[in-house]
Amino acid sequence: MTPRVVAIVVAALALTAVVQVALAAATSPVWAPAGTVAPLLAFLAGPPLFLALIVWRRRQQPRLAQLLAVISLVIVVCGLAVGTRDYLRFHQEPENARTQHTNPIMVPLAQWAIILVLWLGLVIREGR
Repeated sequence: MTPRVVAIVVAALALTAVVQVALAAATSPVWAPAGTVAPLLAFLAGPPLFLALIVWRRRQQPRLAQLLAVISLVIVVCGLAVGTRDYLRFHQEPENARTQHTNPIMVPLAQWAIILVLWLGLVIREGR
């Protein structure tokens, strides 16, 4: 992968982080916790941003960067698909009957779990 392609992937992942936070905020106004929201926003935006960091750090290894970009794409598309489906379902219901269909924490939690396994695999592979 060329540095330009890696930069595009990193920018796309950063944009995805913003979209994920916006979708979570738009589908859960009733759920919005009181108090500081910064840790929650960091938790929601973290998976695509950490994937961007992983891809950027491996940019000198073209094959690995390409594989990581594809894995990142799959993880991010799945997260956005769930968020978009939840957003559409939430806004198609009558206003007095709106309910959340997915806990907004579950998608980033699953993404973090997959990313942790991926990152640990990379650390073990590079440690050999």
